[in-house]
Amino acid sequence: MFFPFEIDDELDYKQRFGYLAYLTIALCILSYVVVTFTFSKEAVENLYYEFGANRFDFKIWSPLTATLLHGGIIHLVGNMYFLWIYGVILEKVIGSINFVILYISGAIVSIALQLMTVSNLYIDEPCIGASGAISAILGAFFVMLPTAKLSCLVFSPVSFKPIVIKLPAWVVLSLWLFMQLLYSLQLLGDFTGVAFWAHIGGFACGAALGTFWKVAYQKRLDKWKAIQRLQIQELWEACLNDETERAQELIEQDNQLPGSQGIKVYLSTLLEDDNDPQLIGKFLIAFNYAKDYSDGTLMVNLYMQMIHKLPMKEIPGFVHQDAAFAALPARQYRLALLGFYHGLQQGITERYPQMGRALYNILNNQLEADTEAEKLKKYFTIED
Repeated sequence: MFFPFEIDDELDYKQRFGYLAYLTIALCILSYVVVTFTFSKEAVENLYYEFGANRFDFKIWSPLTATLLHGGIIHLVGNMYFLWIYGVILEKVIGSINFVILYISGAIVSIALQLMTVSNLYIDEPCIGASGAISAILGAFFVMLPTAKLSCLVFSPVSFKPIVIKLPAWVVLSLWLFMQLLYSLQLLGDFTGVAFWAHIGGFACGAALGTFWKVAYQKRLDKWKAIQRLQIQELWEACLNDETERAQELIEQDNQLPGSQGIKVYLSTLLEDDNDPQLIGKFLIAFNYAKDYSDGTLMVNLYMQMIHKLPMKEIPGFVHQDAAFAALPARQYRLALLGFYHGLQQGITERYPQMGRALYNILNNQLEADTEAEKLKKYFTIED
């Protein structure tokens, strides 16, 4: 048996605090205390039927009010534990508005599935508890933060002393979901008092919403990156065309653009001083940026500038090689041959087979076998 108690705090948060997760915990605890210590047993039963979810007396508010009611201290503590571990972090990641959507959707779907699958023996009993809504949080966490590291206390059946291990969220939540499936199918005994199908339904609802948000976020991110590449490409072209004023104007316009500060500093410096002793370092910053964003055009442009401004021996071998491969789709074959040659001269052979095939294709296309191509032949055995 293991219990997660901490999640690595190195995530990309949308907000700094999980306001609604803590508020929900507080409301559930307050509701439990008030109901337990101020109502008689009969009044509590009536409260469950009035505000819990029941197939024959269903009310529109039942899925939400049911999440505030718990049948015992273990029921309450277990749900609040999972809401604290996963809900607080997830709300900071997806934001409070999406957290509300997730919580309400999970409550509705989980209650609906539970009422449809409940045994006839318990069909008139009210369904209470926040576990369905919290299961939706687990489902969204599973999809959106699968690699988040959870510190877990592991209890061995032969030792009372727990050990601490770190597991990715997808492992912990997969095990949790697997257990819910076993219990719901009554493979581990008859636990009729627990709404396991509500847990599964809530988890599926959360996973679906999490997938939707993750895909939508990736599309926005791709669009943002594309816009960023176009802006930087425009800036670079202004530099190549010696349009100093235009380049300076673009730098001033976009100086708050995230992720582009390194290349803009480099370009700004490049406009001012071609003899900068740190020029090679700034070139490498720009080149690695272009490589990270798979911007082959910018890689080729940067390489051409490096060839123009720097001795070939000062350009690292991996730059020669990467620029050569980037030049191939642009049909800059002589530049590719030049890059392959100087990369090999510096001992860069990690992609030797790909370089050989590229050279063969260039020569086989009856391109002019210039000086660089002739030099390259000694590195490869070309067979017709």
